[in-house]
Amino acid sequence: MQKILNIGVLAHVDAGKTTLTEQILYRSGIIEQAGSVDQGNTTTDSLEIERRRGITIKSAAVSFTLGDLKVNLIDTPGHADFISEVEHSLSVLDGVILVISAVEGVQAQTRVLMQTLKEQGIPTLLFMNKIDRMGANYNRVRTMLRNLLDEHICEMSRVDNEGSTSVHVDMADPHNSGWLEIMALLNDELLQDYAHDVPVSSERLKEELRKQTRQGKAYPLFAGSAAKGVGMEPLLAALNDFFPVNDPSELN
Repeated sequence: MQKILNIGVLAHVDAGKTTLTEQILYRSGIIEQAGSVDQGNTTTDSLEIERRRGITIKSAAVSFTLGDLKVNLIDTPGHADFISEVEHSLSVLDGVILVISAVEGVQAQTRVLMQTLKEQGIPTLLFMNKIDRMGANYNRVRTMLRNLLDEHICEMSRVDNEGSTSVHVDMADPHNSGWLEIMALLNDELLQDYAHDVPVSSERLKEELRKQTRQGKAYPLFAGSAAKGVGMEPLLAALNDFFPVNDPSELN
């Protein structure tokens, strides 16, 4: 039987949540081209008022497959007026992608959403969007995330030429990105090894990050541009890695 994963995409309004959803659907082969919020042709904004205002009001669900995994993706409202819709959606989710703009950074609704996710212990991936936009500042926003949302954030991306059309995103190195120092705060064995300069392999760090993310204790941070399709592959690959997947065969 096919494994099932229920995920949500959350964000402060205009951070690029629906654009990211469209890009995911495009990459997974559900739609032939990613729709545009500005043009009012997105898959999950089906209400006339949503298309007219360019915001998501009702939660919309769409399914796609990644290998042997069936993903049910729920595009939830980002506007503060519809927070009850968001909270209702969270009860059925195995994990969440929280979108933050690389230009505006952490906004009021971002903090409300993150607090709710932490209270409910929902595994969460962070995606810093709009890294190609003028004014994008990866380091500044990363610091905001750690100061205002949670200190246990592990960088998954290395960004070059941010704020330009030539922006480039590579996978980050676990050691250079300080994963050990961050995850040792939540694992006594790692803390002992860190304190005594015992070498820790990248594989061990990756496995520990998977474990802490699934427990809702650590938060991998990805970066890219949903509108340009930059940084999508690592984010999609992470769905199977960092979220607890439901396997129906284990229920029999």
